[in-house]
Amino acid sequence: MKRPVVRGCLFLLILGVAVSCGGRKEVPSGQAKGQYPGTEEGLKKLMGEFLADGGSNAEKLSDMLRPVAEDYAAVFEGDFSKKAAETYKEPWEKGLLTLKPKPGQTEIKVLSVTTEDLKSRSERSREFPGGWQEMAPHLKAGLTIYMVRFTEPGKERGQRFDGLIYVNERWRIFPKPWRIK
Repeated sequence: MKRPVVRGCLFLLILGVAVSCGGRKEVPSGQAKGQYPGTEEGLKKLMGEFLADGGSNAEKLSDMLRPVAEDYAAVFEGDFSKKAAETYKEPWEKGLLTLKPKPGQTEIKVLSVTTEDLKSRSERSREFPGGWQEMAPHLKAGLTIYMVRFTEPGKERGQRFDGLIYVNERWRIFPKPWRIK
């Protein structure tokens, strides 16, 4: 009588492990809500994680920035959010959206712009890639978009990543949205 009970429990245990391991491709892990505040300092803290280990955790850390459907809906207007999710899906799955500083880049520089700056084509918006101004009509109002540069000490130029937005209490990245089909 004990064997069927043990077998049943073992089956349920294996089933539970199998279910918990599958189907999580679209859900980023590792970034708890509010773990990195939605401020320039919070972003610098998060980006500092990319520098802390010489970039060896870049893929895992980048995955923390992967948006989910609700993030796309909070950033892009109307049906454009669905187009964005579809366009970014393949690059995320292929690991093409990894933020990785180059050796020697130990400093972090941050620049920000609001959707209102982009829509009005303010002086501040001109410091961002021009494609962001083209995207302005597709962006929700009230967002602040950040650009980060990893640089060598004393240098202005370096590895640049734009499209970081604090949304739904987490940092997400929407790089080069003018490529959305």
